[in-house]
Amino acid sequence: MSERLAAAVDVGSNTVQLLIAAVSEGRIVRRDNHLRTTRLGALENGCLSERAIAATLAALGEFLALCRAAGCPPPRLVATSALRDALNSAVLLDAVKQAWGLDIEIAAGEREAYLSWLGANEDGRRLPVLDVGGSSTELAYVADGRLRCRSLDIGAVRAHSRLWDAARIAAAVASGLDGVGGFETLRGVGGTITCAAGLRLGLDAYRREAIDGYVLRAADIDELLALLLPLGVEQRCAYSPLLSARGEIIVEGLYIWRALIERLSIERLIISAGGILEGIVLDTPFVVY
Repeated sequence: MSERLAAAVDVGSNTVQLLIAAVSEGRIVRRDNHLRTTRLGALENGCLSERAIAATLAALGEFLALCRAAGCPPPRLVATSALRDALNSAVLLDAVKQAWGLDIEIAAGEREAYLSWLGANEDGRRLPVLDVGGSSTELAYVADGRLRCRSLDIGAVRAHSRLWDAARIAAAVASGLDGVGGFETLRGVGGTITCAAGLRLGLDAYRREAIDGYVLRAADIDELLALLLPLGVEQRCAYSPLLSARGEIIVEGLYIWRALIERLSIERLIISAGGILEGIVLDTPFVVY
């Protein structure tokens, strides 16, 4: 049974992530993940900050070295909401092209939703998928035999930088998902919800095997909010190693999830450790190594 090596990079609004995967018969059989927090989506006057651009370029340089060391072809680079929104996205695109000769695909919101759905359902199931990221939220589900994809300009970094409170977030969710509903179970994707699962499990570090498939309900989100709301940002970051790079935006992320659960009347979330990275890999033509 031959294996194919492929790599994908998600240039996200909060983190930049690398997946090096061995694929056999259309399934990912081995994987190596790496993550760096860059906050690319914390725009300044509508533009990517110099700090975030520099941090992203440093992460990409590190990831390309990891791909070479693994004997893997160069990764496919896909960017999401931050580069869709930023007035100066070309600065980062040109720098990557000049440094490494690589192009970054800026995925439209609907395509991002599709890739998250594909990656979260790599087991072959067709469950609806909700992906809450740094600057946007994607929903993908099958209805009448067709995949429906929707993208909202709501994310943890965006909400934090714009000082949105729970009411403002709930109103944006309700408006963006007008006419959508009827889901009992969804797969939950993204850093906020996997972090929430890890906190509920009492983990000190991200463990894919523990988080993938874990079930969260509205009451779990409420308990985490009750725990974290009285704490200042520094206290949240120090509360758990899982929050060291996410404590600043965790409350806004949980507010978004709570609003989504209420608006869509979701009974339970099945947490998926897979998402857009797996979707990029499974959507990519492979080179056999």
